[in-house]
Amino acid sequence: MSMLQIAFGQAADSMFALTMFSPMSEGYTRRKPDLLDLLRLGRNREATDDRDKVFGMLGLLPADEKAVVVPDYSMDVMELYIHCARDILARSGDLRLLSNCLGPLQKPSLPSWVPDWRVQRRTAVLQGFDWGIEEITTYRLNGTQVFDSSLASVLSGKTLHQRGAYLGNVVSTHSPAAFLQALSVGSSKFYYRRVDQRWNTFAPEFRKLLRSCTLPELYKQTGESSQTALLRTLAANRLPSAEYMRKFVLGAATNARTQLLSLLRSIRHHMIEQKKDPAQSSFVKDLIKQMKNDDPSVDYSSILAFSYKYAEQTPGLGPGRVGFRQPKSRKDEHIPPEWVATLLAIYTRQKESLDDEAATSGVKEASLQDVKDFLTVCDLAWSILDYPLYSFGGGSAQAWVPARQELFQDKHGGISVAARVVDKMGSNMLTFSSARVVFKTDNGLIGLGPDYMSEGDEVWDLVGGEVPFLLSPETSDSDHGDRRRYRLVGECYVHGIMSGELWEDETKQSATRSLRGKDLKFETIQIV
Repeated sequence: MSMLQIAFGQAADSMFALTMFSPMSEGYTRRKPDLLDLLRLGRNREATDDRDKVFGMLGLLPADEKAVVVPDYSMDVMELYIHCARDILARSGDLRLLSNCLGPLQKPSLPSWVPDWRVQRRTAVLQGFDWGIEEITTYRLNGTQVFDSSLASVLSGKTLHQRGAYLGNVVSTHSPAAFLQALSVGSSKFYYRRVDQRWNTFAPEFRKLLRSCTLPELYKQTGESSQTALLRTLAANRLPSAEYMRKFVLGAATNARTQLLSLLRSIRHHMIEQKKDPAQSSFVKDLIKQMKNDDPSVDYSSILAFSYKYAEQTPGLGPGRVGFRQPKSRKDEHIPPEWVATLLAIYTRQKESLDDEAATSGVKEASLQDVKDFLTVCDLAWSILDYPLYSFGGGSAQAWVPARQELFQDKHGGISVAARVVDKMGSNMLTFSSARVVFKTDNGLIGLGPDYMSEGDEVWDLVGGEVPFLLSPETSDSDHGDRRRYRLVGECYVHGIMSGELWEDETKQSATRSLRGKDLKFETIQIV
């Protein structure tokens, strides 16, 4: 074990930070750490003297980084932590400091805006998790919106006078603990190659969590399905790489296309057996040839209409599955046609994208369409991956896999891209949802907050912050402006507003949105 590991420990944040000490990592330039970085990364280590939580980090600062404090053991712990927080706020010009405050877990004698470095963190920080990489800003709540930050955060004694806008009131919280436990089991080695079995272990718990949130069918802030919104929320919207997103959707789309081709072959065999019109059989043969040759001019809509109509009129017609018994329901024989239509459109787009990459000899960044395609396929996956599997004979007998689940199978027996996507999304959910709860606001927003938050907490956009914050009111609703006093609960994730969507052009905003930047009222409040 290296000295750095001994110094920082094995916590997720700490281990992630070790890469910072090399000048380059994964092609990104890494910036030098400041004192706040080091305080956060050393937080879960023990210290005989609580003042060494700060003083012990000073020697690790880069040579050109002037320390904001000088070791002085005549200061008590409270005095030191407050002094350190004031200096960091003044120097940084942002609110990264507040992401390290742990609300009621801290000593009440400390102002709530001052991190208590004695209290170990149980969650991965949202703002600053990728702190060492210069080019990456995962969240940018207010996008490119410009605010006058000169008077946004003003300290007076132990009170922080902070400018911000109220976003909503928390009306319910929902623990994802059972889902995360099932997810952990589903990610075990036993299920490593069978994505259908792995997702079946935790999809039922996901459904329970979704039902407990009592969300409408569509999440108004983004216009997507509520199950996709919850999926993205649990992972704090940390999506896989562009490469894996494309492989995932292309894999599902290719499998859908393969099933359609198999259905066409079954139709042609049936026509020959039944001695149907030779011209019709020849027509189907030509369709098969077009699909086999990946003809870009192929009209998938007409093939779909013809194939599914013929299959509907012909009981028992479907792709042969050697060694498997027939399904209990005919609807399980084929992927729903509307799914196939969606996936074939994705297939065409992705093939064009791959051709473009081959022509330019470079891998493109994920486009907005790539993300939309990925989320569309995820939505299909969540809809069916806890679909009943039919087993026959018990024990080690094989199960008949419904056609719609075959979309996510690796046809060659290896570890499918779908399984790797499950790993990536699952890892992010376990990282960012652990020790957090899902919350819902009075205006229909959902998000992730610390598990000690309460109903009645308020969500705020604080000027200078890249993420929203939860505040607990200490004064009545009748108080306004600078008379309103709050205690800081902690940082939070709110789905659909984390990348500047509040301030998007009106033409890009859905009419159903719960929240718009133009409707926000910014005011100065007290955080004590």
